[in-house]
Amino acid sequence: MEEQVENLEEMNTDATLSQSYAGPGDVCCDVCSGKRKKASKTCVTCMVSYCETHLQPHYESEALTRHKLEEPTENTEKKLCKEHQEFLELFCRTDDLCICLVCATTEHKSHDTVTSSEERRGRQNQLDSKKDEVKKKIEEKKKKLEEMKEAVKRIEESSQQEIQKHEETFKSVLESIERLRSEIIKLIKDHEQRELRKAEELIECLEKEIEELQRKATELAKLSQTEDHIHVLRVRVGLFETLLCFSCPSSFFSPHVEVTTSLCPSW
Repeated sequence: MEEQVENLEEMNTDATLSQSYAGPGDVCCDVCSGKRKKASKTCVTCMVSYCETHLQPHYESEALTRHKLEEPTENTEKKLCKEHQEFLELFCRTDDLCICLVCATTEHKSHDTVTSSEERRGRQNQLDSKKDEVKKKIEEKKKKLEEMKEAVKRIEESSQQEIQKHEETFKSVLESIERLRSEIIKLIKDHEQRELRKAEELIECLEKEIEELQRKATELAKLSQTEDHIHVLRVRVGLFETLLCFSCPSSFFSPHVEVTTSLCPSW
């Protein structure tokens, strides 16, 4: 019994350690050596990401407690001004650009500048609006996808009904009419295949659009929750420009199959 308890405790310990290590999509601790753990916080003063273990000095040292900690983020160097190597804390509305305090007192001195957090608050409604717009777009695409699947079903049912409708007539005619029967069925089947191909191509396109829009929706949701104001302000323009540019080409097809006398071969 004691051995089983020890084994269970070891398994729980291993599971806990496994969960603490960085995996795909996680920000790694910059201090860990070997197999690195997940970062708990990123210090924008040190420009370093720390796991819980290596973060402790920031809670215990009086000098380090004054450092600014944020949610884990990668590429912390991108938060530095390339020209002055200072932290990007402000946003220049005049130039639509993230700037540092030195920038604000030099080339952006006379510009309309605010803190990055203030600008983020002002842009949050725009983010939320885009999230709702993407959600609506996804619903529209899903509805269109269902319509296309129903159209495929109608094509198949219509084709089968048309064949059955002509079957009784074909049974009572002579060999020449039998030949006509085969040719008409071929016309119907050819039409069915053409229309099915069009419908299937459009369905595939719609499914890809939905997948891409859902990915964008996830990015927007993640972006709206992040505390990284600089990251939000930098990526929002590119994200909004590509957000709703997906559109399947129009492809006309008829979900119904009808055989008219103009389609019948001469006999």
